[in-house]
Amino acid sequence: MRDSIYKYFQVGAIQWMSHPHREVLRSLHSLLSDDYFDAIEVCHFQEAAVRDQAKKMLEQSGARVCYGAQPILLGNQLNPNALQEEERLKAEHALLEALEEAQYLDAESMAFLAGAWNPGTREEAYRQLLKTTRALCQTAGKKDMMIELEVFDYDMDKSALIGPAPLAARFAGDVRQTNSNFGLLADLSHFPTTYETSWDVVRTLRPYITHLHFGNAVVQSGKAGYDLTVTNRSPTVAQKLAAAGTKTASHQEIGETCGLVLTMLPNGPQAKEVMLGEKGVSAFMKPGSVLIDMSSINPVDTREIGAELAKKGVGMLDAPVSGGEPKAVDGTLSFMVGGDPELFRRFRPVLAAMGSSVVRCGEIGAGNTAKLVNQIIVACNIQGAAEAFILERMAGADPQLVFQAIRGGLAGSAVLEAKLPMMLEGNETPELHLKDLDNVLDCARSIGAPVPMTEHARDVLRWVLDQGDGQKDHSAMVRYYESHCSAGEVFL
Repeated sequence: MRDSIYKYFQVGAIQWMSHPHREVLRSLHSLLSDDYFDAIEVCHFQEAAVRDQAKKMLEQSGARVCYGAQPILLGNQLNPNALQEEERLKAEHALLEALEEAQYLDAESMAFLAGAWNPGTREEAYRQLLKTTRALCQTAGKKDMMIELEVFDYDMDKSALIGPAPLAARFAGDVRQTNSNFGLLADLSHFPTTYETSWDVVRTLRPYITHLHFGNAVVQSGKAGYDLTVTNRSPTVAQKLAAAGTKTASHQEIGETCGLVLTMLPNGPQAKEVMLGEKGVSAFMKPGSVLIDMSSINPVDTREIGAELAKKGVGMLDAPVSGGEPKAVDGTLSFMVGGDPELFRRFRPVLAAMGSSVVRCGEIGAGNTAKLVNQIIVACNIQGAAEAFILERMAGADPQLVFQAIRGGLAGSAVLEAKLPMMLEGNETPELHLKDLDNVLDCARSIGAPVPMTEHARDVLRWVLDQGDGQKDHSAMVRYYESHCSAGEVFL
């Protein structure tokens, strides 16, 4: 950011977190006297005399005032989305009282957070939170004040209903339908606890963010450690794993001793053989144990494996990944997960130890469906970029300059950023996903879904493979167009 931060934000401090052990009026004086800050966030004052003095100090400072009601809810164990109406009303009443104090202090907004929840009653809790929030917004609107909901973790410390960014966006959209004085408070330090990147959160919540918290955004360095027992069909790889401190074992030993089994295999037949074959791991797994299959396979195969495991009392999540080897090495893979919500909640930390994004997409098979959707979009994007590359070059334009011109517009994408430079440089690295497109077509045929663009992209990739470029990146699709153009062919 080249410009001053003040061009984009009013910068403030959270009083009760800045000086948790300092006398409150001394803390306020220190923060309000600091020229760096032009806003401040305060919370409930226990004593009326202190509140009155604080009001005078805030008025004299000219600082923008925000009010945080989170300590009131947490300190009194109040839940604004409690299923019991009596409990929800207790939280609503406490928040309405806080709103009165916020107005007295000339606060422009009041923030709060959602309460604890259970997967089986999530939608009911969601509706309860809507009732509380709308009641707050209605009262705050009469005072020309905003109501802001802070997005918290949902399965760690606070275990708040809101929650991951997609659910927060849905909630904000629902509230905004009836109350325009509602926004979201996004805290940078919470992004890792919801297994999301800052890019994910800001891009998803941008229309609704009215308040940001920056601060202690540090999480424990490194990834969480787990004791591993591993097997691999390649003795060389197995030796490397053993040298890294893991225990190597047979399928039987893994099934008998490991409550959680993770697999990553080339395709559906291999996944079924390893798990369901004559000496497959599932034959030795105990009821209550769980499989997380990280293979990218046809969701039809995934559901078949899941159904067989269920007969044995074994749970399953399908969790294919995106990101390739570099993301695997640095532990920032993206996981698309299908399966039971409670299983997902229990084992999400395991996946988060390997990835920066872990999103449940639905029931078993939904993870691999999401992966196929990902591959469709990637392949069709690359094919479009390849066509555009040939067109601009044949028309006499400089491909590099055209790339610079369009990358910031609607045509810009992660695929374009990653793959077009490789086409320009002729620098393709191993990573062809023909297998995934074959799975797309198999799945599409089984459910009657039309995928003509994907079918053509698969044919182009098959041509690349037949030319001996099968070990190159899918950006090698440009070779198909180069070959046909050199032959004088015209595509219509």
